[in-house]
Amino acid sequence: MEKKLQIQKTMMIIYIISAVIAFTYSLCFMTAYKDLFGLMLKDNAKIAYFHDVFMQGFNQTMFWFTLFGVASIAFFFIFGTRTYVPDLLAVLFISISLLIVCGFCIYAFIELPSLKQTYLSLDFSKMYLEGAVDYKVRTATFTVGIVIFAIHFIVLLLTVGSQLLSFFGYKKLNKETA
Repeated sequence: MEKKLQIQKTMMIIYIISAVIAFTYSLCFMTAYKDLFGLMLKDNAKIAYFHDVFMQGFNQTMFWFTLFGVASIAFFFIFGTRTYVPDLLAVLFISISLLIVCGFCIYAFIELPSLKQTYLSLDFSKMYLEGAVDYKVRTATFTVGIVIFAIHFIVLLLTVGSQLLSFFGYKKLNKETA
């Protein structure tokens, strides 16, 4: 049982780190695309629309879900899973909140490659008309996001698994001693 509790503690720490990285990524996501903000000319209307509707929409959704993921860290401390085996209520709250964040990770897996493909299909040749003289196409942000959310997804599943492993291991141990 001690080993299961140690796994639970370790996964909690790894989850906290992963959630903070995902949240930080959500804050920095649009930085690489700041030159696309405020484009006014008709020649750049598709770029402006892509930035204002698709990129900002995804960024806002990503921000709220990663903020929820960071806020869900509070459940670990509220329910004392750092030092104790979780009870049923703790397992339910933690698992449901982490599975909601898993859902967003799946959404990010779908959306980031789509945004990248749309971004690459845009014509940036008229950007110089609005002051972006040497605009370079940057796709690393999309790739980094996919990697971050892939790792975050795995960490989320392992964290839920560690909580369940501890809970059911404790239940089984109590049945055996009773």
